[in-house]
Amino acid sequence: MKMLLRVGAVMVVGVLSTAQAQVLDQSQEVMNGGISVNNLEHTAQGFVQGPNLSYLAEIWVYDVVHAGDTYPVDLTLEIRNGAANPPPLMIAHTEDFTLTGAPADTWHKFVFGVPVGLTSENPYTFLLKGAAGNTGTTVLGLNKDPSYGGTELMLSTKNGAGPWSAPGGFQYDLTFRTYSRVDFLPLVIDQATLQDSTSLCFTGEVGKVYNLQSTTDMVNTQGWEDVGAAVPGNGGVTYLFDPTEPTGSLTSRVYRIIGN
Repeated sequence: MKMLLRVGAVMVVGVLSTAQAQVLDQSQEVMNGGISVNNLEHTAQGFVQGPNLSYLAEIWVYDVVHAGDTYPVDLTLEIRNGAANPPPLMIAHTEDFTLTGAPADTWHKFVFGVPVGLTSENPYTFLLKGAAGNTGTTVLGLNKDPSYGGTELMLSTKNGAGPWSAPGGFQYDLTFRTYSRVDFLPLVIDQATLQDSTSLCFTGEVGKVYNLQSTTDMVNTQGWEDVGAAVPGNGGVTYLFDPTEPTGSLTSRVYRIIGN
């Protein structure tokens, strides 16, 4: 197999095997109260990435049906390294979500566009806040008598400016679940050569459809865009091309392949 490119950097994200289902990793199932999340009220919860689990795929948070709910709610979910008050912690991932209403099964499901690589058995914090321009509010479930061995829930007011504290002086846990993936199946690349256009060559899996994505901003995790047409895998050599970059002039462009 061969990767053909005319760019300064290429990153290929592995493709998830259809045989590897999501794994319920960490959870706190008790709910005896609720807490609002909007532009003025931000909330966070510590958790630990499970043993031998390399990727976080989804976070579920319990919804409390409440007269104060207003939809749609545009939320930003941040994953931060470590389990402590969020402001000093470095952001490992950020992604925007829109909640259109209360979920039928009581769980808001935040499913990441691509599973997030985390370090097994390390502590992390996920933080929920109103996205820019958000006017909605949702009320999330919490337990005022913590039953999860992570970090207490932390609340911030004044647009996240703080101070961060346990609401009412109590320790709390959000009612939450984290779902992980065991691993990605890597796309094996043998060599790189220069050609007249940017293209990637790999072995595609039957039943999957592959997209080539690019970005010039690795800091913004929402900056990935599809380039070229999607291509179905056939068990043999599969090519993905970037038709917008025939000359290789954009040396800062980074590529990845995703499959579903």
